[in-house]
Amino acid sequence: MAGHTNSNKNISPAALLSLLNDYHLLSFDSIDSTNEEAKRLAGAGGSHGAVIWAKEQTAGKGRQNRAWISREGNLFVSVLLQPGCAFEIIPQLTHVAAVAALETIEAILPDNADLAIKWPNDVLVDNQKIAGILLESFGTESDTDRWVTVGVGINIDSSPKDVDFPATSLKEQGVEIISAKIV
Repeated sequence: MAGHTNSNKNISPAALLSLLNDYHLLSFDSIDSTNEEAKRLAGAGGSHGAVIWAKEQTAGKGRQNRAWISREGNLFVSVLLQPGCAFEIIPQLTHVAAVAALETIEAILPDNADLAIKWPNDVLVDNQKIAGILLESFGTESDTDRWVTVGVGINIDSSPKDVDFPATSLKEQGVEIISAKIV
């Protein structure tokens, strides 16, 4: 699909609807990074709307190139977009993704769960990280519009223990999990 063009600073309703169409899933048992795969796809002439999902990442990353521990049983997904909006608007997608992740997690946690967004890109439960968002914007040699990959990682089945910021998972929060390992 060709890039979406919109010279306004805001995304028009038509462009927003266009962003919601034509998504297609690429799934992997194991990959270095879903965001890196999205970049490779864009560089090879890939299309807006690719959703890259992996059961495991061997080189997952977060902001500032921090390692994102990516064990099987958790969610690792990136969406490749060519939003066609002003460059200054692109970072807002991080906030949109963080709110979407929070609302998704909130819907399945007990009502008394203390959820928060640690701006700009982490979702916390009881002050422990349960999800992270990584937005990366880039261009390719053949594109005039910027590409954006929105990566989301959610700890479903497990969380890392030896990390700087305490982490948790849906399972550790008492959510009954049908293992993503069998999907």
